[in-house]
Amino acid sequence: MSWSPFLFKPLFPIAFCCLISALSSSAFGAQISKLYSASVPVASQQTSERGAGFDEAFIRVLVKASGQYERIVQDNAAASWLPAEPYVQTFSYRENPAYLLYLQKQQEKERLALENADQMEVLPDVSSDELVVDAFGDPQALVEEEALLVDAPPLPYLLDVSFAPSLVQEKMTSFGIPVWGSTRPSVLVWIVIESEGERSIVGTSDDRYLVKALLTKGEQRGVPLFLPVADLQDVGSINIDDLWGLYTDSVDLASERYLADVVVMMRMYQTGEQLWSGNWVIKQRQALESGALYDAEPDAVIESLVSDLAATLSSRYAVLKQTSELGNTLNVEISQINSFEDYIGLQRYLKSLPPVASMQLMWVGQGRAAYHLVLRGPNTQFFEHIELGGNLKPGGTVTPDGFSTAPLDSMEAETEAAGVKSWHWPDVKTEYFIWSVDR
Repeated sequence: MSWSPFLFKPLFPIAFCCLISALSSSAFGAQISKLYSASVPVASQQTSERGAGFDEAFIRVLVKASGQYERIVQDNAAASWLPAEPYVQTFSYRENPAYLLYLQKQQEKERLALENADQMEVLPDVSSDELVVDAFGDPQALVEEEALLVDAPPLPYLLDVSFAPSLVQEKMTSFGIPVWGSTRPSVLVWIVIESEGERSIVGTSDDRYLVKALLTKGEQRGVPLFLPVADLQDVGSINIDDLWGLYTDSVDLASERYLADVVVMMRMYQTGEQLWSGNWVIKQRQALESGALYDAEPDAVIESLVSDLAATLSSRYAVLKQTSELGNTLNVEISQINSFEDYIGLQRYLKSLPPVASMQLMWVGQGRAAYHLVLRGPNTQFFEHIELGGNLKPGGTVTPDGFSTAPLDSMEAETEAAGVKSWHWPDVKTEYFIWSVDR
């Protein structure tokens, strides 16, 4: 279905502003919930429909978990993994809100037709552009709304499927597909659109279909996207012609208030009756990536942007969990370990980092702990995840010999009881961090 970004529909932006506030409160990434879950529309609750629904949901999860849309979908890498039922952990059905809304519209059309039967008035079919629901009140609404974006009637049910993360990751590893963790960079998207010679910035209060399409694609790819408010403060600090020219420094000042990990600039303009073109730049710190799609339907332009963004970020953060990639080692010493709760929290945090294959406690005491880490891939990827997570900040102190000689405190007693002794690897580089549970 083709569309124009200038079809205005109410999208209840207040709830979306709350989402932006949550993302903006931290510069240390965003958590993707239900990373190994997906919802797909199905025609019935029959076994045959269920199996096809499992397969579709599984492919969606693989795309989210890897960020590799082209490899999973276009190269058909997942075809040999199907059927997906062995990986299913839980599933359930619910009524599709899009289908219920469709029925309501149909009933209303029939009622009006009866009232005007004497005039033989022919009413137009219900357009999918009219079937717009609150895309921000329900965390699943963006998935549910997909059924509204096609010309055919929505399917009556939604099949909610959760897959076992360990089984999915094991399969991805066996096929050499990297695994992207649930902590991901928050992405601020500046979009300027040119229409009839006028240029405007798309903000959170915009009720254009463009906003809905962008967020839907972001949810599908597991990329936490948000738009600027585009208020007087933003407009006053940005030269819209510079934004149109994709000069990255033109939005630096305006982007500071949002504390985003990644900033994207995009321009869109119409090139035909139903065709649009888009150019974009992805900026993460000093690294720049650019892309474009010309003379395509607007949905395709947005999808191309989000696919490019997901691939760029996953190449930086996704980890190939193969034992053959092990071997890089690193020692870390972490200060501000002031309680046993801090110690346990640090242990869990290090184990949760995708680049960490294994860890060994070297010593603990005097508010510090040291670990020997075996990493997957390059050490730089470990630092990328540390920076994104925000729980470890560079810094801290070190004793002259590299490890503590203080009397055992309560945490050291736990360590000694477990049979772990203090030692260090003198030939392995040590990095120093400060533990921070409040990001």
